[in-house]
Amino acid sequence: MSNILQLQEVKKGFRWSSGLIHQKVSDNKGIWAVNDVSINIKDGKSVGLVGESGCGKTTIGKAILRLFPSLDSGSIHFGQKPKCVFDYSMKELSEYRRKVQMIFQNPDVSLNPRMPISNSIKEAVKIGYKQANKRELTEFVNMYLKKMNIDPKRVDNYPDELSGGEKRRIGIIRALAVKPQLIVADEPFSGLDVSIRNHILSIFMKIQEEDNVTFFLISHDIGVLQHLTSQIVTMYTGRVIEICPTTKMIAGQAVHPYTKGLLAASQYDLSITIGWEPSRSDTGGCSFHERCYFYQKQQTPKRLICTNNMPLLLPVDREHWAACHFWHEM
Repeated sequence: MSNILQLQEVKKGFRWSSGLIHQKVSDNKGIWAVNDVSINIKDGKSVGLVGESGCGKTTIGKAILRLFPSLDSGSIHFGQKPKCVFDYSMKELSEYRRKVQMIFQNPDVSLNPRMPISNSIKEAVKIGYKQANKRELTEFVNMYLKKMNIDPKRVDNYPDELSGGEKRRIGIIRALAVKPQLIVADEPFSGLDVSIRNHILSIFMKIQEEDNVTFFLISHDIGVLQHLTSQIVTMYTGRVIEICPTTKMIAGQAVHPYTKGLLAASQYDLSITIGWEPSRSDTGGCSFHERCYFYQKQQTPKRLICTNNMPLLLPVDREHWAACHFWHEM
């Protein structure tokens, strides 16, 4: 099965200077929001990305959509094209963004505050249904509103007249209506009540199966990913620390202590992780060691390995990788 998207050793950093963020990390005043991240997304095989707030998940999503002027290093490739998306011409970028859509964590990003929601949705429908006439456009708008449990009578409302949950659903409609091949969804279920969340989840599952849409789902909730994804990638302080088949992760077979901590936290057991997430500018060693329950129990020789040597992302088995020196001892 071929890759629909490939991230190769992607690095994206920000440097703090006089209270402002600059685009390059050139000294120890900066942070790597994303540090040497490589992820392969296969066509039709949706992938989840999990980790705490601030770990770099949203930066990855924005990089995929080329919402930054450049990467610091690495490349992102769509389909079988050898050209990095950051080298696309404006015409190529426009076509790419039709095929790859993003559902933003903040729905206001994708909505024009001066445009009624009917026009916002029609803009997307015109791209996905190029042959539709005026009457059909209206029918498609109403169809999508009903799918998302939004009263079609709200079509003339403006974004500031909608609730946060309604705006999020309009953002989802705009992404679906373009009929993309890949949807990057940044916390698409955040802030929604359980019934609406489950309804949208069922819609995602349906279009994934019927329309062969691949999802790259960014979330802090591992539980919601089990219904849509084949693989879950765990990030910590800007790095990928585990790539695990979803079935294995849900079965409790993740091996990295941080991933185990996320799973335990979802079951309201917060005892596995200790302390706070360290600074991104820390250098050398495993960035998780101060919070690691295994590290806390070890004597000096093993502790030195963790504090002095950054673990590489190495295979656990054919479809499972982890960046931990001692995963096999846990």
